Amino acid sequence: VFDPAVRQWGLLLEKYPRSAEAKGAGELILDSFNRSKDYENIEVWARRLKTAPAFSASAEQKKLDELIVGAVFKQGEQLAAAGAHGRSAQAYLRAAREFPGESRAAQAAVNAEVEAKRAGDLATLAAAATLLAEKFGDRKEVPEGLWIAATTYQEIGSFAEAAGYHEQIAARFRRSKYHKDAAFNAVLLRAAVGDEPGAIRAGEAFQRAYPRD
Repeated sequence: VFDPAVRQWGLLLEKYPRSAEAKGAGELILDSFNRSKDYENIEVWARRLKTAPAFSASAEQKKLDELIVGAVFKQGEQLAAAGAHGRSAQAYLRAAREFPGESRAAQAAVNAEVEAKRAGDLATLAAAATLLAEKFGDRKEVPEGLWIAATTYQEIGSFAEAAGYHEQIAARFRRSKYHKDAAFNAVLLRAAVGDEPGAIRAGEAFQRAYPRD
């Protein structure tokens, strides 16, 4: 019977935050919500516990950060399954922005792009792609995210924006499976919008990378 149990543990944490029982109470609150698959409340309580004295140690803070990211992933999955793709995208993007050091943060940004595309939310898609490019270095998820952004803008006829994403892949991710196509598409798209200097630069970059092709 999770609800009254959580209320009692919450009261304990509120009234006696430095009690020897406080840490156990917090852990049991999180466990209760996990058992009931209430990932929204896991996120809420994990954030509350980050300010609790019983969870001030760096190891506990790291665990809470991981728990928040995991809870947001689950929320994103649940929202996507329910067809709420816009809210799912926002959940994933929130995790990637707040916890860029977590192991799944880059994947969260990619997931945000996928869900934003399904929702037709170009602003969120672009925000996730920018976050990937700026915060996650050479992680393998970055060219994947840039490719999603590039092909999405290409599909709707925004060729200049698409070319910019392709060029980022071509410039930074030589080993990516998307590299050759991105380098080639950048030439075509710059030419398509009449950007002759840009098409020439992209073409020369393609020739340097693939001199025999």
